Amino acid sequence: MREEHYQNHVQGMLCRQCEEAVCLALNSQRGVLCSKCSFLRGTVDVTYDAAITSPKQIEAALESSGYPVGRKKPGQYARELLFLAVMLGLFGGLKSLKYIALPTMESGASLWVVLLAGLLTGTHCVSMCGGIALGL
Repeated sequence: MREEHYQNHVQGMLCRQCEEAVCLALNSQRGVLCSKCSFLRGTVDVTYDAAITSPKQIEAALESSGYPVGRKKPGQYARELLFLAVMLGLFGGLKSLKYIALPTMESGASLWVVLLAGLLTGTHCVSMCGGIALGL
């Protein structure tokens, strides 16, 4: 057994659930001994058996899990910041209007309002965080 390490940046990890999905995809790869993922840094660190797998196969596993190798492009930060500013502006603007009351679950908000909140707050990874936001 030849134990080696693989480190690289991964695109698309935005939350803990993304981090867990990447680690699960890597750990299920034949020959991977262990993996550490960090969504904050956007990196993976994989210890693998070089006799069984290779960095190319690890990158293919990342690609097939939906998190390709590479750094985040600078334009993506601007788009996310713009989206955040628009959402905060809408929320702040709606709260400041006296004629529009934002419903809460305690005051009997309908499931459609909760669905809309879940879709708006879970846009970065609707399949994982959207359900959590919808449930809340």
